[in-house]
Amino acid sequence: MKNLFLMAVLCLIANHVFSQEGDSLRRYELDEVVVSSTRANIQLKNIPQKVEIIDKGMLQSLPSSNMADVLKTSTNLDIIQYPGLSSTIGMRGFSPSAHARSYTLL
Repeated sequence: MKNLFLMAVLCLIANHVFSQEGDSLRRYELDEVVVSSTRANIQLKNIPQKVEIIDKGMLQSLPSSNMADVLKTSTNLDIIQYPGLSSTIGMRGFSPSAHARSYTLL
């Protein structure tokens, strides 16, 4: 009888061990971010590279929780996600390690 009672108590305790915790992601509200350039005054249609602008409306319409999810919608980026919160970006067919000395403005 003691073994049966002990098994029942262990089953009840084990049920709570695997219960889900609440969402641990924090949400931060940022002020408006202004990005500017001083190299040349060239119209967007005259730039030979592909430039994508992700505006506020697009950010609000995407079901994303981090920047990697937003960048997955870009056609020229390859997002590689690792377990946890780590992810790397490959651009224009190159691996992420090829961009060790390049900078991208996000």
